[in-house]
Amino acid sequence: MTHVTSPNEHLLPQLEAYSNLKNPGFALLVHAPWGAGKTHSIEAWRRKREDCLYVSLYGSKDSKSIEEALFDAVVQSKDFKPPKGLTGITEGIVEKFTGVSVDITGYYRRIVLNDVPRIVIFDDLERADMPPNELLSVLNQYVEHQKRNVILLANQDELRRKNAEEYDHSREKVIGRIVSIDPDVSSALDCFFERLEETSETSAAISLMKREEGSIRSVFEASGTNNLRLLRCAMFDFEKAYKSIPPDLVSNEGGMKDLISTFFALSIAYQKSASFELDKLSALSMHLPEGDSSVEGEKTDPSEIDIFRTRFQDHPNVYVDGSLITDELAKEWIGRGYASEELVASTLRNAPQFSSEDAEDWRVLFWWRRLPPDTVEASLEQVVQQLDKLTFTDPAVILHVTGVLLGLADHEVGFRTRADVTLRMKEYISASETAAVLPCNMPERRYGAILSDGAAFGLGFAQRHTEEFLEVSKCLGNSLEKLYWQSNPCRMHELIKLSQENIMGFVSAIDGNFNAHDVPDYSREPVLVDVDPQSFAKTIFNLPPEHADMAISPFEDRLERLSRMQKNKGYDWPSEKEWMRKFKTAAEEEAKNASPVAGAQIRTLLAQHMSFLEKED
Repeated sequence: MTHVTSPNEHLLPQLEAYSNLKNPGFALLVHAPWGAGKTHSIEAWRRKREDCLYVSLYGSKDSKSIEEALFDAVVQSKDFKPPKGLTGITEGIVEKFTGVSVDITGYYRRIVLNDVPRIVIFDDLERADMPPNELLSVLNQYVEHQKRNVILLANQDELRRKNAEEYDHSREKVIGRIVSIDPDVSSALDCFFERLEETSETSAAISLMKREEGSIRSVFEASGTNNLRLLRCAMFDFEKAYKSIPPDLVSNEGGMKDLISTFFALSIAYQKSASFELDKLSALSMHLPEGDSSVEGEKTDPSEIDIFRTRFQDHPNVYVDGSLITDELAKEWIGRGYASEELVASTLRNAPQFSSEDAEDWRVLFWWRRLPPDTVEASLEQVVQQLDKLTFTDPAVILHVTGVLLGLADHEVGFRTRADVTLRMKEYISASETAAVLPCNMPERRYGAILSDGAAFGLGFAQRHTEEFLEVSKCLGNSLEKLYWQSNPCRMHELIKLSQENIMGFVSAIDGNFNAHDVPDYSREPVLVDVDPQSFAKTIFNLPPEHADMAISPFEDRLERLSRMQKNKGYDWPSEKEWMRKFKTAAEEEAKNASPVAGAQIRTLLAQHMSFLEKED
């Protein structure tokens, strides 16, 4: 039988040895980081003794406040409190009838403080509002003058941070022994489970946490924190969150193991750091499988999300890419402490960890490292067949398939080399472009947004920083850009129709400063170059004057925005400036052929909204 040891089994013998000393003349310091369970570790030992008093120094400012804390601890330990104001009233009565001021309150306090037990435990030293040297000087009175056995509970790193030189100097005079302890996760979990109120509503959540105690412990150990309070908070949070999980998903033991592990990892990371951005789980997901290489360039400090991913990327049950707990669910569940049952249900049902047997094969293949070999092989065969049939039309799916196949090729699975995968995917893109099955509404700018996000469908793109992935990605971007402009004449036919039927929708489409319902956004692509300027001028200036005014008022801002984007991003776009000049010329012809009033209105609008074209380039 294996003997499971506690990480702090050295603490009890040290406490016993020190407490048996008579007039030790020095204090014993129990040192551990904040939240590591110093108080909890010593609590069971303290309760077994009658000669021991616990005192918190939280917020103590001077010797009087420390004495006050000690006095309160003694009174509370004896389960007795004098009626409020009793000693003050008595002092007033004595002085009224005798004329003598008697300090009955002080006398009472001195009697109480004379009854301080032999062993005094002072906790929260680092949270006292006093310089370390002054604090230890006051506590030394109980060591040297009152001959007490004084046990101090503190994180001495925090005390040294206040003033290392003063602390070290005072420590040598007061503290004779330091015992360091580590978080005892198993003992802490037992204690936390006892404090959870088990009711008909919470019993299922508590039972699940007890069943997955090993997973919870492994998550805490991987989190890089020693703060057991964060673990306790995560337990309370999960107890609440459990209520919103659909009952049919709870029966999926594998999925629930992954869910509770990922939930605890996110909760601990979020509570630990205020800069942990829950909405960046997918956007910053790198999911770098074996064989990936990072982008060369400037080195930047890792974000909290990067650190989180590094800590848990090899954990078998924590998903660091937003595939299980998405950005949206994390913000509600972890950040706000509440998520609607609808959001929880829809998110988890779409997660691969809870997916049904009819999940798309490329999604199954994404998790090939964690699935049975026969499942992976069957999905791989289907994906290869789907490539032959030009099944994948979503650019994000094409990128996912590329990344997964590159990872498998590193092991000569599916394709012999990474070059073979690159060639096959470029051929697939070319064939899809020829067959016009790729979307025709995704120009380079919108496609680039997918890449900059680094994720889609809640999954980070595998291999996204490798040379081969970037080559395929560029090929796909070029095809999408070409298809977009090939289809632009049809798109402009719809835009002209929109100007006649919904002028606010037309302005929204070309301006982008507000969004009309069910209207496309052409505010950041120079789509107008495919509109015949003469027919467009005739259409616009046959509209009511106020509508014509609205239609051309965004032109100057639009041209400035497009020129700036083209310059900053290096887009190889045709310029709308020459088109606008032709449109203005056509409009001037319309003014000549119009009635005097209509012609004057057109010329006024052109002077008001299109005089910017007269400026030199």
